[in-house]
Amino acid sequence: MNGERTVVREQLWVGPPGRRCLVVTDRPAAGDVLGTVCLAHGLTGDRAGPQDLLARLSARLCARLGVRVVRFDMTGSGDSECDFAATRFSGMAGDFVRVARATCPAGEPLVCAGISIGGVPAVMAAHELGLLDDGPRPAGVLLLSSDLIQGVRFATDGVTAIRGGEFHLPAAFFRERETIRPRDLLLATGLPFLLCYGTQDAKLAREATWFTGHGGTVRAVDSDHLFESSAARRVLADACARFLVSTFSSFLSTSDVREDAQ
Repeated sequence: MNGERTVVREQLWVGPPGRRCLVVTDRPAAGDVLGTVCLAHGLTGDRAGPQDLLARLSARLCARLGVRVVRFDMTGSGDSECDFAATRFSGMAGDFVRVARATCPAGEPLVCAGISIGGVPAVMAAHELGLLDDGPRPAGVLLLSSDLIQGVRFATDGVTAIRGGEFHLPAAFFRERETIRPRDLLLATGLPFLLCYGTQDAKLAREATWFTGHGGTVRAVDSDHLFESSAARRVLADACARFLVSTFSSFLSTSDVREDAQ
């Protein structure tokens, strides 16, 4: 498309030995960076996403908007270090915060994003980063097929096999999740947020009204949970682009007002 930027894709490791995350960043080859999007994958997923959804979305947003997009394998997933069975939400959120602080310059706007269960650590990280005096400044939250359900009890008391037995999680994973209230954390950040979901995803469709009822933007896409068709992915990219432009522009305008006041 005319006017799109050349994308530079780079790879690095972030984190202490034994818990290093493999990180991939897409950035415009020239010109100013509008802001940074840090994107968490889903449970058992990786930085590329299902059928390269996250990798393609990242490149498209970078080329179109001039944003830096950061994707990473959480510890225990993809090519990162540690064991999957040790996966905890506190660890995923910690990975997100470390990666964001390593890749987004201090004081610059950051949108915390996640797909499916990755939306939970994204919200946890946005809340934590917003309480810090240094580092990137959270500007918004972008949720892809993530309902942030809370107040639930998972009917499992032992090791649980998932994905047809390819992965296993201990009961501690589910007990921790029961204590987390991501919707409350999202509202506590005071940040603008967008939920994109597929109309064929009945569970998300039922929960979408909570997001609209609490001031969020919701975009329903004619698709399934993972936006598998090319048409759905184009609509998804358009919705994300509009939200990012609005969010980063609002952040920068507010920052200019603060500087003038000083």
